Amino acid sequence: MTALLLVSGFFRNRAGELLTRLAGAGTAVIVAGVIVVAYWAPPLDLLMFNQFHILLLGAGAYLALKRNPQ
Repeated sequence: MTALLLVSGFFRNRAGELLTRLAGAGTAVIVAGVIVVAYWAPPLDLLMFNQFHILLLGAGAYLALKRNPQ
């Protein structure tokens, strides 16, 4: 997913936007799966002790949902 995200930055058209959204959605889904499978805990514990995965989840969701101003 990281390679796809890096390559999508070189495209300044709809294809680049689509690749960015797909890479962000893929990253968010994978990180959510890691959190559920490996770190099953109450939500407060996840927020306090698992900031790195929460950051990756937020970044993937942001890239999947953001719009390019055109």
